[in-house]
Amino acid sequence: MEIVIEKPKPEDAEELTKVVIASKKHWGYPDRWFDLWKDELQITPESFRSRKFYVGRNRKEVVFIYSVRQISEKKYELEDCWVAPQYIGKGYGRVLFEHLESTLESLNCRKLVILSDPNAEGFYLRMGAIRVGEEASKIKGRFLPILEYEIKPNNTRHTGS
Repeated sequence: MEIVIEKPKPEDAEELTKVVIASKKHWGYPDRWFDLWKDELQITPESFRSRKFYVGRNRKEVVFIYSVRQISEKKYELEDCWVAPQYIGKGYGRVLFEHLESTLESLNCRKLVILSDPNAEGFYLRMGAIRVGEEASKIKGRFLPILEYEIKPNNTRHTGS
């Protein structure tokens, strides 16, 4: 599982967007929902101004992407968290989360807020996040879990199965 994790460049936006859309499609959502999500699934060169992005690559292929945005002095929000479909269920999400946690520690973050896709909630709970609420989505009758994850130096709570 050799992964190189680096900060992508704004010119990588199109490649990253393709991974985001493929990852979301992995869950079998209807095509009509993607029309509603078009803007929020798009990573543009401008996205790099408001968020810190990281990408994990394996032999130059994107394996995962994540980005965070600061919302207060010691609190960040997870804006993007995507594993390319061909790597889902193979342990790369854990690699992503460990890097994410290390990144947040270096930023002196103490709490991560996650507005989760319902299909990803179980992953975040296994990593040690707790559910604190939910938010209505753009899709009528669909709700998105709101989770929080506490960052502690040398945090080891995400070692659950």
